[in-house]
Amino acid sequence: MKHKFLILMLLIFSFSISYGANGNEEFLKANEYYEKNDYSNAEKMFLESIKKGNVRANYNLATIYLNEKEYSKAEKYFLDALKKNNGDPELEKSTLFNLSRLYQITNQNDKAEKYLKMSSKSTNDVSAEIELGTTYFYQKKYDLAEKAYVSALNKIKDKKELSDNVKLNLAAVYREQKKYKEAENTLLSMNDKNSKNSIRAFGILYWKQNNKRKAVEYFKKALDNGDEEMLSNVVKLYGELDEDDKIEEVLRNQYNKQNKYAYGLYGLFILENNGKGAEKMCKTGIQKEDPFSFMCMEEIYKLQGKNNEAQKMSLEYQKRIAKFLEEQSKIVITRDQF
Repeated sequence: MKHKFLILMLLIFSFSISYGANGNEEFLKANEYYEKNDYSNAEKMFLESIKKGNVRANYNLATIYLNEKEYSKAEKYFLDALKKNNGDPELEKSTLFNLSRLYQITNQNDKAEKYLKMSSKSTNDVSAEIELGTTYFYQKKYDLAEKAYVSALNKIKDKKELSDNVKLNLAAVYREQKKYKEAENTLLSMNDKNSKNSIRAFGILYWKQNNKRKAVEYFKKALDNGDEEMLSNVVKLYGELDEDDKIEEVLRNQYNKQNKYAYGLYGLFILENNGKGAEKMCKTGIQKEDPFSFMCMEEIYKLQGKNNEAQKMSLEYQKRIAKFLEEQSKIVITRDQF
């Protein structure tokens, strides 16, 4: 497992020899263990450091627990770090932010909101303000999300990539409120309108407005630029536009490019026409973790009268497609991108 949070923590807290002299030797030893991926001994040494009064060890230990998904322990030590902190702004900033992350992960959105507000106000941390906007988005508090994103944009005008990502999020807020013109104008104001996420955003926006022709234009552009996940959107829209010849063309093309999402969709297309080679294609797709190949095999097993196998494929497809759609529906900036 990659310990995302602890990477940031080490950059901030590994080199402070003079801070918290009590327990400093154990603190440094704990970081050495962590560098060697020896998390068990790192935990033990952080605990020893805490016993001797090292405040930052509380934060480091909490971060380990967060990465190990021991959320109640992580919460305890983050809160201890806040309570024991004696005027260290970096410790306060990191603890407030990661504590809010913990509450987001555990779906305690009210607490996440509370600590993000504290982080934004006490440290003037724009990343906390952006994350607060994202929290509001998932709570469907769109007016508050808009306010947070607009405020953040005013502070990051010189940071083009980050500004573009926030604009993508702001456009998503407008889209969910059916403020389609505001959403389009926000996307058009981006510095890079040809990035993967911006092309996706344009496609989703036009699809929401039932402008299928323009939506498929952008999804196809995304697909041609290597965004393989957009294949299912392109196929669906071509079907709704009664352009079956384009469906076959794009499926064959993506299959030849070994797009993993093409196996099941192309297999289903073949199955509806002549059926030759569909089973082999879809079984290969299952090996490649293509969710649509499970739906394809469900249909094949039904035709073969293998109802138990078909049911298994159906359940597996529902589980995998739910995850696929969840990933597609996420807005751009999340807790792991700062």
